[in-house]
Amino acid sequence: RSRYPDRTSKLPYRAKALFAFQKIDGVDVCFFGLHIQEYSSDCPAPNTRRVYISYLDSVNYFKPSYLRTKVYHEIILGYLDYVKQRGYLYAHIWACPPHEGDDYIFHCHPETQKTPKPKRLQDWYKTILDKGKTEGIVFEYKNIFAMCVDEEMRSAVDVYYFDGDFWPQQLEDSIKEIEKEEQEQRQLEAQEMEEGDEPNEEDPTAPEGKNKSSKAKGQKKANKSKKNQVKRNAAKKITSKSFGDALFDKVYQIMEKHKEAFFVVYLHDPKTVCTLPPIQDPDPLINCEIMDGRDAFLNQAKELRLEFSSLRRCKFSTLHLLCDLHNRDNDRFMYNCNNCSKNVETRYHCPECTDFDLCIPCYDKIGHQHTMKKIGLGIDLDQPVVKQEGGATNPAEAKRVKTESIQRCIQSLVHACRCKDEDCHLPSCAKMKKVVQHTRTCKKKKNGGCPICKQLIALCCFHSKNCDDENCPVPFCPSIKQRLKNQSRIANRSRIHGIHEMRRRC
Repeated sequence: RSRYPDRTSKLPYRAKALFAFQKIDGVDVCFFGLHIQEYSSDCPAPNTRRVYISYLDSVNYFKPSYLRTKVYHEIILGYLDYVKQRGYLYAHIWACPPHEGDDYIFHCHPETQKTPKPKRLQDWYKTILDKGKTEGIVFEYKNIFAMCVDEEMRSAVDVYYFDGDFWPQQLEDSIKEIEKEEQEQRQLEAQEMEEGDEPNEEDPTAPEGKNKSSKAKGQKKANKSKKNQVKRNAAKKITSKSFGDALFDKVYQIMEKHKEAFFVVYLHDPKTVCTLPPIQDPDPLINCEIMDGRDAFLNQAKELRLEFSSLRRCKFSTLHLLCDLHNRDNDRFMYNCNNCSKNVETRYHCPECTDFDLCIPCYDKIGHQHTMKKIGLGIDLDQPVVKQEGGATNPAEAKRVKTESIQRCIQSLVHACRCKDEDCHLPSCAKMKKVVQHTRTCKKKKNGGCPICKQLIALCCFHSKNCDDENCPVPFCPSIKQRLKNQSRIANRSRIHGIHEMRRRC
């Protein structure tokens, strides 16, 4: 931002996950996964009307095996045709195989499945795109360096910026290198000025003078080597093509070096961009924690040891995945009353029965045979119950009320953390302040034994995913955001290490 203050700081996109299943022996088996980022017509430049295929992975359980590659091709081309019809102009692909021991989406691949070499993976994508051109789905495709030359890029602001891609991290690393070079240049210039101001009062006949003279000569020799290094760096900049932007000069050289691994797919003729309609997504927005990027599902699979290394294990892992997808609305923050099925946050819990909870009205009305404990933050006590004509709960309205309840709790949490008024007029403020204070002093939260702390942490997780405040006062928010950034950075570093390994082999 300090170098390019005019560039927008937000490039909104919609993340999507495509998974393919096949019934084998009467059981669903997940064999293909694809994570995508869609930047619509409302997204600012340079990401306008672009689609980024961030991760692609598969396990070789599809039957018959001789149709496996064709099925993969059809899934990818089908998606490209889908986004083309919606008005997207570009699709970007980073053809980088996982490094040895790493996984992209599925945890633990079969031993018989080989990881493709970089050249083979690039040829695999070229085969798909050539087929797309034949079928009229792809207008043309080229590597990133050819696109840079054809579109006459002249600044780092023109480089597209995808979440988790190679180029954002490369831009940040290049900025650090430039700042380091500029600092060394300033230090060298300051040192030269100091040397020019020092008088030469050495006596060559004195023994001490000889020592001082030798030290001075050694220092001059070292300074001369530094000057030569600076001159060599300057010579490199002169010999390479220069655009007047030091950052883009570095990026341009890296693009030329790694151009084979990055595909830019033109879905339409760029000249017709003015005739394309605004992009409207027909799919409703679905919040699903394990599908929020590839890290969420992969980390969960590692924690729960959900492997795809054999068909038997793949069946079990797929069952777990489908169970989570179908129960995605049953989050950790809200609970269902076992009597009226109402979604509640504050409830009475029975420690003796298995997963038995009652809302406060049902507990007051029917009670329970065992002693129950009241648990919750006390924020949703005024939540209405939406009923249909027959008396049954309306699922759509119940889901809406549940979402609104979570948002109210998040707003109460943020307000309580910012509020410094001891006599605040909001009734939820005092309650939430007590909960926050309890969490700070609770000794059971480290072992996960405190239900109040577990609920507050879950609420902080909901909040931190959409929080942009660097100095957010909500507890755990900075650490949760840092953890999410570290996971994304580790995944990105793994792919960058893979492409450097590819260049080393070449």
